[in-house]
Amino acid sequence: MKIGRIVVAMLGIVLLTGCYGSSDVISEDINSTRIDDLTASSVEVDVPVWKRNRKDINIIFTGDVMLGRYVETLMNRNGLDYPFESVSGRLNLADEVIINLEGPVLRSAEHVQTPDNTTNFSFDEKVLSTFDRHNIGIVNLSNNHTYDKGSDRFMGMTNILSENGIEWFGHPQEYDNKYIHTINADGVDINLLGYHQATNPNFDIEAMKDSVSSVVEAMPNAVNIANFHFGPEYILTSSAIQKEIARAAIDAGADLVIGHHPHVVQEMEVYKGKPIFYSLGNFVFDQYFSQDTQEGLAVELVLEFKDFDSEFKFSADPYALLGGKYELDRLGVRLLPLRSNSSQPYFLGEEEYRPWLEQYATRSIGGSVDGEYFYEWTY
Repeated sequence: MKIGRIVVAMLGIVLLTGCYGSSDVISEDINSTRIDDLTASSVEVDVPVWKRNRKDINIIFTGDVMLGRYVETLMNRNGLDYPFESVSGRLNLADEVIINLEGPVLRSAEHVQTPDNTTNFSFDEKVLSTFDRHNIGIVNLSNNHTYDKGSDRFMGMTNILSENGIEWFGHPQEYDNKYIHTINADGVDINLLGYHQATNPNFDIEAMKDSVSSVVEAMPNAVNIANFHFGPEYILTSSAIQKEIARAAIDAGADLVIGHHPHVVQEMEVYKGKPIFYSLGNFVFDQYFSQDTQEGLAVELVLEFKDFDSEFKFSADPYALLGGKYELDRLGVRLLPLRSNSSQPYFLGEEEYRPWLEQYATRSIGGSVDGEYFYEWTY
């Protein structure tokens, strides 16, 4: 078993989790700790390390992406690239971008625009032509809208995605490991697992755990990321069932949990040394009725490899080279908060991200924001 360290950061801000003191422990579970620290630094970086030196791999996960209804009206008016124009530069600095695609993709001849104020979605296949320009290469299909046009369209949609060079993972109802997608990042396997609970009355937590554990057993050296579409909508705090499901996935061997469906950003938790993001909120949507539904969070997974210095170094610059001792030295996650203006997200600038992350840390730990702590992320 290898041991790494985790840094949670957004651009010049480093958000670190600690493992010191009883205040870190959630009362109902002594194995669960929460975000414990936030330090700030203004660091301008125009080119990330991986572009200069292939010593780390960066993968961005976003929240819900809905490209129909009024978003489609905006694309028809402003061009297909409209939803991603303000974030494209940052997305293209990553090695891979993974989105939760909230609806089925249909052939242009079959697609009819979803009327406003309705929720039976579909997206014209022509929108996929924009994905490559914005570095979107993988989509999650384990959500409550994948079957909006019927279960019989599922395989047809996956064929359309494949024809457009888009990989996919997850299923709205099933747990079969054939729906897992594996990324090979410079020799390190990253498994993407997806499960849907939100509107699935037959969600089986034991079947999910069996799915996760079987992958861990088959690929013991892989990084396993469980994606869940779960929980009630528009609630800023995770529910008891979300906690139960996410922690069960960690217990079964998942290394990181990514959540979506509530359409708002929910808190982060560290359970048994593994990060859980209960909801990343919206990335591209047309829900303009509250500030919360127009804020989101992207999470950038960073895998840093060996061949650095032998001594671990901390830097407030999240792009700086960091020393290590292991073949895969460190798993880290970087926070990228965002807001949306007319279904067009943008990542927060220096003046906005500090207050946002302070508020997020308070929601996640209910405490002050200071100090510097690291914790070991076992994988």
